[in-house]
Amino acid sequence: MMWTICYILSVLVLIVTTIYSIGVVLGYSDKKYKEHWAKIVFGLVFVSSFIIFLPVHACSSSDGIFGIISTVFLSFFTSMQTFGMGCEYAVVGDALFACPEYLVDLYQSWVVFLFVAAPACTFGVALSFFKNLVSHIQYRTIYRNRDVYVFSEINERSVALARSIKENNDKSGTQILLVFTDVFEAKDEESFELMNSVKQLGAICFKDDILVIDFAKHSAKKSLSFFTIGKNQNENLNQTIKLIERYKERENTNLYFFSTSMQSEMLFSSLDKGKIKARRINEVRSLVNRVLYDHGEKFFNVESEGEDGTKLISAMIVGMGQHGTEMAKALTWFCQMDGYSFEINGFDKDPLAEEKFKQIAPALFTSEYRIKIHSNCDVDTDKFGEAVKKLKNTSYVLVSLGDDDRNIKTAVYLRMCFERIGIKPVIQAIVNTHNKNVLQGIKNFKNQEYKIDFIGDLETSYSEDVIVNSALEDEALAVHLLYSSNPEDFWSFEYNYRSSTATAIHNRAKCICNIPGIMKTEDERTEEERLNLQKLEHRRWNAYMHSEGYVFSEKRNDLAKTHNNITHFDALDKEIQEIDSRVAAAPPSTKN
Repeated sequence: MMWTICYILSVLVLIVTTIYSIGVVLGYSDKKYKEHWAKIVFGLVFVSSFIIFLPVHACSSSDGIFGIISTVFLSFFTSMQTFGMGCEYAVVGDALFACPEYLVDLYQSWVVFLFVAAPACTFGVALSFFKNLVSHIQYRTIYRNRDVYVFSEINERSVALARSIKENNDKSGTQILLVFTDVFEAKDEESFELMNSVKQLGAICFKDDILVIDFAKHSAKKSLSFFTIGKNQNENLNQTIKLIERYKERENTNLYFFSTSMQSEMLFSSLDKGKIKARRINEVRSLVNRVLYDHGEKFFNVESEGEDGTKLISAMIVGMGQHGTEMAKALTWFCQMDGYSFEINGFDKDPLAEEKFKQIAPALFTSEYRIKIHSNCDVDTDKFGEAVKKLKNTSYVLVSLGDDDRNIKTAVYLRMCFERIGIKPVIQAIVNTHNKNVLQGIKNFKNQEYKIDFIGDLETSYSEDVIVNSALEDEALAVHLLYSSNPEDFWSFEYNYRSSTATAIHNRAKCICNIPGIMKTEDERTEEERLNLQKLEHRRWNAYMHSEGYVFSEKRNDLAKTHNNITHFDALDKEIQEIDSRVAAAPPSTKN
């Protein structure tokens, strides 16, 4: 009876092992189990071997407690020999006389299978250990004196950013080291392609988590840049907190934390970052800022006129999710420009879309701003089509429905609608894949171009010029230093970072619109130019603060999001008026 039970249990353990392995390959297992796949398989095969040897040694052991102990230890020892290819078949063959006749052949076959499978598991674990050991040796010796970029995970975003960093440094002849941590080599096609890309970049891969590896011994003269860029934002936050605690006294250290959550913003802002240059990458806000910074002229190149004779910017936001909401908020301050007026129409199938937007920025729903949110309006219904027909002054459209296919389909549909009413607004649709170059310039069967701009692709969004060496960031820092002598405040507090970034973007827009005096220094401006720039900048700042959820109060309270300077320009102290003039300066790149 013991032979039969042990045979069945041993087979069942291997069946569980097989099912688990298939789950890992197909991506159904939790990440924490994937990381230790080889060890778990090794352990399960060992258990299967141990069980199969119990009857073998039981038949030659004495009865009683000492016989049981002897059987267990001998089975364990034989299993170890099997994994080390040191067990002879005779150990089993000599004991098969006690096996039931109906089970002998099955038992023999199963033991032979384990004699092959066990050493294979040993080799797999040893190879995995050896590869990780080689990575540690390479890092400690060959690459110790290079600037190093450490990524917390392998995914499409991290690989795209690493590739951009590598290409830019190759062009300049600078030798760097790319490091990927928490690397698990799955067998699915996506993982294989990512691993292949990483190998082509010449990167070092560690199985260990980014927090396990000690980077403190890296050459102090070389920069150390961390990118917590995993898919799990909570894990990114935890890694960021611990990395800052560990390396905040190290010079030449940078940290880029990828997250869009409010929790991460609050916790990150409160951290003592020490000597680390650390910043949170809000990918949604980053994309919107980049669109306004790089393509500002598309917003102001309009022909329609408003009721007061100004040029009318009429924006349509299709999809009031994260990207749509961020763009709607940003346009309220970006479109504050002399000679222009604006209106914004947002569409979303959520019946509470307007109420949700009002909660974020209640002050934007006043007569000062022309914003209308069309709630409960599905883009796949006639209700949406009828609403579009009425917006005959539309000059800009952002399609952001959270799905590439729907974004493309809706953008094409809108181009058709606008062609029917005889207008040609700028249409931008968000795509998060590598397909931008293929999609750009798409045409119909009559060779007519749809003229749709596709934004948000991986190569552009996750490039060194956007994340690490951002021209916009440099200009924002220059703005910050116009009213603060401490550059560290720019990096340490997101309030300063975001506010200065918005100012830098709008200063570039002023140059596009050729606002009088913008290309001059403050001393070169006429009194009229200085006053007009002060009023325009304060109008923009008011709108920016409203977009951030602030409202007017006689007393400033940032917890309550109230500010005493959100008022008419003439009501400001002279000192505040002068700041408005000082920060309204042309970006350095426009003066060349």
